[in-house]
Amino acid sequence: DVFATLVAGALGDELGADARAVSCAIPVHLYGGALPPNTAVGNHIGAVVARLPLPSGDGPAEHLRAVHDDVGGALRGGHRAIVAYAA
Repeated sequence: DVFATLVAGALGDELGADARAVSCAIPVHLYGGALPPNTAVGNHIGAVVARLPLPSGDGPAEHLRAVHDDVGGALRGGHRAIVAYAA
C-alpha cells in the first residue's frame, strides 16, 4: 500500500489536479499465499487490475487509506478485482 501510494503521488504530480484515479495492473502469482520451498512460479502469473486513487489534497494518511481500500480490496478479492490468468 505504501509503495502504491508513492507511485500514485508521483503520477498525480505529472497528471495534474484534474486527474482523480488511474487503473493499474498488479502482478500476482496464482498459487495463493507463500510459495513452498523449491517451487518456481512458472507460468502461474496473473494480474489484478485495480483503481489507484491519486492524491486529493486530504493529506497523506487519507490518501494511504484510500489506496489501501481500493488496491488492497482488489488484491483481497473485493468487487473491484478482475483477475487474468496468463497460461
